[in-house]
Amino acid sequence: MTIGNGGTLSSDNGSVTISSGLALNNGGTLSSGSGQVQIGGALTLDGELRQGGGILNLIGGGTVGSTGRLDVSNSELKLGSALSFAGTLVVDNRNVLEWLGRNGRPQRRNS
Repeated sequence: MTIGNGGTLSSDNGSVTISSGLALNNGGTLSSGSGQVQIGGALTLDGELRQGGGILNLIGGGTVGSTGRLDVSNSELKLGSALSFAGTLVVDNRNVLEWLGRNGRPQRRNS
């Protein structure tokens, strides 16, 4: 799925599930309130993704390009694969980061 320049996908409290990858081009926006956003494939972020208090689950990891902005203030970010950054990451002291496996489930460590 691609959201181009000037395009917007918005969800206040509902869940958004994208089973494949997502490309947010420069000028494109995905914003979510307290709901969950789950992206199964890789994220290519050159626009803006705002998660406003819910859960952002990036199972396929991805890339935040130099014009990209990932705002997970007051949110929980779950990663199933690596997420590389050249752009902006917005966080605060209430963020939770959880590393997940490719199946979207928490990884357990044996001690």
